[in-house]
Amino acid sequence: MVLAISIFNTILLLWLGLTVLLNAERRTPGVWIAGAGLLMGSLFFLNHTAILSAGPLQTDARMNLMWQTGWIPVVTMPYAWYLVMLWYSSFWDDPHSSIRQRHQIPLILATLLAISTVGLILIFNALPSYNQAVQLDLGEVLAVGDIPILMVVYPIYLLLCMGFSLDVLLHPGMPVRLMGQLARQRARPWLQAATLSLLFVSLSVGAIIMWGIYQSNQGISASVFSEAISIFDLAIDVLLAITIISIGQAIISYEIFTGKILPRQGLKRYWYWAIVLSLGYAVFASFALVNQFESIYLILISIFLITGIYALVGWHSFVEKENHLKSLRPFLTSQHLYDQLIFRNPEAFNREITNAFHTLCKDVLGIRQAYLVPLGIFGPLAGTKISFPERVDSKDDQGIEQEIHAISTSKLGAVPQLLPGSKHLGQNPLAIALWSERGLIGMLILGDKQNAGLFTQEEIDIARTVGERLIDSKATNELTHRLMQLERQHLAETRVVDQQTRRTLHDDILPRIHSLMIKLSGSPAGNPEAVQEMGEIHHQLSDMMRNLPAVQDPELAKLGLVEALKSSVAHDFEHFFNTVTWQVSEGVAKNSHAFTPLVMNVIYHATREAVRNSAHHGRLPGSDQPINLCISMKWRDGILIEILDDGIGFNPAMIAPHADGHGMSLHSTLMAIIGGSLAWESIPGKYTKVTINLPV
Repeated sequence: MVLAISIFNTILLLWLGLTVLLNAERRTPGVWIAGAGLLMGSLFFLNHTAILSAGPLQTDARMNLMWQTGWIPVVTMPYAWYLVMLWYSSFWDDPHSSIRQRHQIPLILATLLAISTVGLILIFNALPSYNQAVQLDLGEVLAVGDIPILMVVYPIYLLLCMGFSLDVLLHPGMPVRLMGQLARQRARPWLQAATLSLLFVSLSVGAIIMWGIYQSNQGISASVFSEAISIFDLAIDVLLAITIISIGQAIISYEIFTGKILPRQGLKRYWYWAIVLSLGYAVFASFALVNQFESIYLILISIFLITGIYALVGWHSFVEKENHLKSLRPFLTSQHLYDQLIFRNPEAFNREITNAFHTLCKDVLGIRQAYLVPLGIFGPLAGTKISFPERVDSKDDQGIEQEIHAISTSKLGAVPQLLPGSKHLGQNPLAIALWSERGLIGMLILGDKQNAGLFTQEEIDIARTVGERLIDSKATNELTHRLMQLERQHLAETRVVDQQTRRTLHDDILPRIHSLMIKLSGSPAGNPEAVQEMGEIHHQLSDMMRNLPAVQDPELAKLGLVEALKSSVAHDFEHFFNTVTWQVSEGVAKNSHAFTPLVMNVIYHATREAVRNSAHHGRLPGSDQPINLCISMKWRDGILIEILDDGIGFNPAMIAPHADGHGMSLHSTLMAIIGGSLAWESIPGKYTKVTINLPV
């Protein structure tokens, strides 16, 4: 029984140590100490197993080597555990924290005791040999009276380290990692159980040492002492097995030692398989060793068990992979973009996108509430947010909109952001930024899970990928549709102009020129009627040329972008506003001349359309509400234009500010074509801001 538990502990500690070191995101000193401590524990049980299998009463040189080697982890592990608990509780993160102030002296004391214990063993030869320990011959070791010094110092050192560790767990510092408080809530019960178990081990070791010293003075026989020690050994091994399982549960519950932002479902699965493998192999191996099977049988049993369990793990991984792909199938199917372009049906396409998002939330993530919010350059193209569930109580709708607006205006990075708990989003909502090569394109807000569990790293990766794909699909479909509309409109306009030109030339101008030629050929020079008719033909040709599509606004080509905008606003819109303020940084006028005529024309008309919207929709009809306009133009690796008014505003989630086919939706499409973006934000009753950006 003791041998089986020892083998079980050896395998689990080895797996946990390698898992922490190999899966760590950043191998900080805390990660190295945690991983090395687990491996040292495995080394201890490796020696412990070897001693048990050889027979504890044997006293050859090999047993003495394993005895001395086993004391290395015995001495270092308590101090390493205390250091790991300090690291876990943010001891080194803030020099002014309460935990830092409270545990400075305990850390110094534990360090001195650890150094003293190592010094006693290495320098003063305070550790008895294995032969002396078995025979209870402690007369030659360093002692005070009849009590070896090591047997006094080590229990005190062990007890203090475990007591300090328990205090750290009960009074931790503030976490700095994402969802650190949640991680501690999930991992702390397991770490407390592990520390309490180690505390009982410390008390047991102290009791065994005191009992052994007393029995050595009473002259107890080695065989009776060995049987008593075996019982104590079994109890301590069981306590240590509970400790190891608790540590493993803490590691996989939120990967507290690997530094990962979120736990991974795969690690939990492999941890359970490691327990099964360790338990199965420990039972068969201990049975073979106790019954003294030949080595070949033990090897064959090992091969059978390892191969069988590896096959089961592979089968289970294959099944999970199949289920995973099955759950992703709704997101990998065709979006029927070709059919959408040819047979325009926006309601059907939006329904497909909404269904895919609902499948993600319900079947893959298992959450109560979620929102997919397009932002940045894709915001005007992808439209309004998608919510799960689709129907939200109208009483809560305004509160949700305000919370989403506050989140969307905050700075989001690549790491998921834990949001404050709220009535609408739950206790532990997450905000996940969605990115493309051109920057931020959206945000995914995830509420609490149905089972009150935590998100795994795989779930977050799937949610981010699917969210980016859905927003990209909506924006791509809308952009392509708008481009096709522009092309159809352009073809229709070109055809009309061509037909009008041909009709004018064929039916009017050419006959008149022919008639004029006849008159001039039979009349003296200076015919005033001919001159007058030539003038009329000239005017007709000029009018026809003016009706042709213009290549570039002549004022824009003459004045440049900045001055042309100032002139247009002053001439056409300034009387709509109480004040018009311009903020043009240095370099805008100079650098904007490098734009091609097409690019400059698109930026000019997009800005003009934004000003026109502020002028015509900034106040209620018939109202004399004062309204002020501010136009900011900056050069930040490209041109950045902001048009801000303090008018009545609008709800961006409900309506899009456009007046006709040449409105903001058209100009956002044109900006996207030239590599820029046009976005707007507004708060009803406060302001409306349009941002035009073209990176260079």
